[in-house]
Amino acid sequence: TAWLAGAVDRPLWIGLMALLCLAVAAGRVKLHPDTSRDFLLARDCVELNRCHDFGPPTSVRGLWQGTGWTALLSICARMGMGPVSIQLLLLLGQAGSVALLAMLVKRWISRAAALPSAASWMLILAVMGDATVLWNPSPSALPLVITAGSLLLLARTRRTSMALFAGVGVGILTSCHLAFAVLIPPAFALCVLAGARPMLALTLAGTAVVGILFALSRSMVDMNLAQLGQGAVLPVVGICLLGSVGAAAALRKRWRGAGPQTRNVVVGLVCLIPGVAAVAVFTLATGREPPARYWLPAAPFLCVFFGWAIANVRRYARGFRHLAWLATAAMVIATLTMAGRNESWSYSDVREV
Repeated sequence: TAWLAGAVDRPLWIGLMALLCLAVAAGRVKLHPDTSRDFLLARDCVELNRCHDFGPPTSVRGLWQGTGWTALLSICARMGMGPVSIQLLLLLGQAGSVALLAMLVKRWISRAAALPSAASWMLILAVMGDATVLWNPSPSALPLVITAGSLLLLARTRRTSMALFAGVGVGILTSCHLAFAVLIPPAFALCVLAGARPMLALTLAGTAVVGILFALSRSMVDMNLAQLGQGAVLPVVGICLLGSVGAAAALRKRWRGAGPQTRNVVVGLVCLIPGVAAVAVFTLATGREPPARYWLPAAPFLCVFFGWAIANVRRYARGFRHLAWLATAAMVIATLTMAGRNESWSYSDVREV
């Protein structure tokens, strides 16, 4: 029992557990219906050398996705990888994100919080993030944890280099799925709020985001800006971005006296508020309920808070000594039973579509 307790407390074993659970939950290769179109775009890039710098249309009329997903498919096609190999590659990335989150929580939050935080992230990937389905949000797990970890470390250590990692993560995420653009304002605001050299941190993050988007998805940026500029949306977005950065600059003095736990909570709230606002705007604009994956930008912070809460309950209430184990077991079972229930098709079905 002692050996088992020590083993599952290590991020490597947690990642292997997540890989096994996600692989079992995946069952067979599953593709979203739009993936057949994405494979055609990747084939055009590989065979016809006709690589587009904008992706497929989004759920919001007039807005377009980036090319992060189709670029990954093109690279895999050049290497001779099929859908099964791509699925295994994505599962490795998702399991790596679980292990990385466990390592960050164990090092900077609490050792007892690592396992429940990682297990809750695995469950969210399988149920909300559609980790077992092969489509454009699938590669987002690892960049999302890198972004969240960079912002948390920026708040705790004030290292300016963390702003660069956060900017790279946000740029890759936005290029894969446009919904992750809601992380741009909180990332810039936290660079100004927590960075030891705020202007340098903001410059590094902004350069990374803009550079990656223009390198991968130049036309996507131009078309989306043109579409948003037709109404009052673009000025509102600019005002919100400048307002968040200005508010962060005004609160820097108070931030210096905040404790580690307070900083963790503030980072989570700062990244949660834009996501809630974006979901509300999506609901009002389209008149329908947004997909569950639109909550993913704030999910790593919620997982960290969940693990921290479980660790504190276990610490102060002796009757809940095994609460972390019970919560982890429940989330593993939920991952195995609930993943893949979303509408999906097998590879042969997608070819017919």
